[in-house]
Amino acid sequence: ILSILVAALAHDLGHDGYNNTFHQQISSELAMTYNGISVLENYSAAFLFRILRKKENNIFARLNEDDMKKMKARLIEMIMDTDAAHHYNLMNRFQLGLDTKKLSRGLLSSMILHVSDVSNPTRPGPIAREWAYVVQTEFFRQGDKEKELRLKKSPFMDRDDENLPQMQ
Repeated sequence: ILSILVAALAHDLGHDGYNNTFHQQISSELAMTYNGISVLENYSAAFLFRILRKKENNIFARLNEDDMKKMKARLIEMIMDTDAAHHYNLMNRFQLGLDTKKLSRGLLSSMILHVSDVSNPTRPGPIAREWAYVVQTEFFRQGDKEKELRLKKSPFMDRDDENLPQMQ
């Protein structure tokens, strides 16, 4: 459970409001650093471990080396699985686990984090709307930057083609 909570806190660490595709299109420093692969998720995982490297922040200090390697691997896997590009792969892995009755803790942890990450539409209406507008504002900021740089429009990012219900 601790790993899920830590991954939930960390999975968006340092995000700048632009998505992975945008970073790849502009060949940002982040995209270059992470070879265009789950750019923001890789950044968040690395950010987490830079935080934990400080003695005063290391909540895992009592773990032995082997347990820490397992914890680190689990945290990285969960954070990587929050990449929207991995959604269908994660769903397929989960369905296979259900079908074969072989669900690992790691897969269940990834699913718990993933469904929590995309759960806004399940909240009470006023709360869901408020958060949807926050996300939409971030999306429009990216869309405005795409227009400025004459990049291909990303879905849901263009304020001139707004469709909040479909975005959910």
